[in-house]
Amino acid sequence: MKKLIALLFMMALCCVPAHAFEVDVAPYDISFDFVTINGTNTQYPPLVYKDVTYFPMTYEYVRRLGLTNSWHNGAFYLACAKSYENEYTPEPHGPVNTAARLQCEVADYPIYVNGRLLDNSAEEYPVLNCGGITYFPLTWRFATEEFGLDISWDGRLGIQSHNETRYIFDKAEDSTAYFFLRIVDFYSSYPQTDKILIFDAATGEVSDGGAKEYDYTRGVRGTSISDRLSVSDGILMLDGQRLSDVSDFVEQSEGAQYYSYDMYGSLHEIGDCRLIDVKFSRIFPMPIMGRGWDKSLWFINSGDGFREVEGIELGSFDVLENILTIGGKSYIEVRNYGAKYLGPETSRLFCITPEGGLEQITDEDHGNIELIGEMYGKPVVRATWKSERRAVSAVNDGFFYVEEDRSLTRLYPYVCSKGEFTYNDHLYLYLEYKKVLLDTATGEEYKIEL
Repeated sequence: MKKLIALLFMMALCCVPAHAFEVDVAPYDISFDFVTINGTNTQYPPLVYKDVTYFPMTYEYVRRLGLTNSWHNGAFYLACAKSYENEYTPEPHGPVNTAARLQCEVADYPIYVNGRLLDNSAEEYPVLNCGGITYFPLTWRFATEEFGLDISWDGRLGIQSHNETRYIFDKAEDSTAYFFLRIVDFYSSYPQTDKILIFDAATGEVSDGGAKEYDYTRGVRGTSISDRLSVSDGILMLDGQRLSDVSDFVEQSEGAQYYSYDMYGSLHEIGDCRLIDVKFSRIFPMPIMGRGWDKSLWFINSGDGFREVEGIELGSFDVLENILTIGGKSYIEVRNYGAKYLGPETSRLFCITPEGGLEQITDEDHGNIELIGEMYGKPVVRATWKSERRAVSAVNDGFFYVEEDRSLTRLYPYVCSKGEFTYNDHLYLYLEYKKVLLDTATGEEYKIEL
């Protein structure tokens, strides 16, 4: 009998990892974004190690905190993805774990935080693994600086994934980037002040730019040519020259169902190439909000007159978002803003060759490609699995070069940036949750706060 007991004891020891140790389940409630968890209502309770709260990075909790996580080749990836906020409402897991202490060990697998490899063995408060779940310490470094969380204590630990003060990245011109200060509450979505900050990439200096009105217009702004457009006998004309046959649209728009139609046109200069963007909208007897455009057409002029761009289907909410010309090729980003009414916002990228041909730049891993700028004579894009508002991958997504063969080469891993620009072959990313502008070439961070 004694031998049997000894054997069972040895078998029990073998089931415990060699470097495992016991940690306490947090004896207090943790509240984050109106969800409360504790050691009595969840399968993966928060823990306390070295007097620091450790939080379980499960699928639901991660996204509720405005993060995204992935596993790839045995490595754990965790990155800010603030667009996930409030997309998920985690429910208590089952079965409930009611133990007061749990077996843990220091995570010994590669861990990437916001695209950077973490030296976990050198951390004072290392990332832990408990029951196959990765636990992160809610230290100032991780909670605030890396994840943009607000931590409070009033007898229970409060985690808030909404910052009260934010800066809206507006635009970049040459070496200068502009940011609008925004004071927001939980439900606010528009700036409450007109203060502007200026970052000069040439000097690395941030200065107060004074007052400036925020521009809410979408996409690039060309020169209006609406007064030069007309429709005669169903033919769209520019300065009396034929552009396209729109008779079917005109006939339908002037029927009993509609009053008529509006027409808007803009001219965009793209290097030696000029592009005309013409949009039509029908006039209904009763106003209908959020309809978008009923018909969109593009025309390009490469020196031999304007002709309609074929091979692209422009939807009701497609807007010309960005234009870049490199080596005789014009790269055009088209963004669909129908997310407000129909689904996720997505961007498509096209290339117009000097001969006027149109090619779409696609990648099977990325359904959303946004044009940022130019580095080393190549377009730089942000490519994500879907629009950030829906789903991103901490592994596959990120920032890429567009090669001559239209393939994508990774430049920098995914981080949650709310504004990007290139200057002097450097890529700058505005990390709103940290209020810093990151120079990806040097790793230097510039504080955008006055």
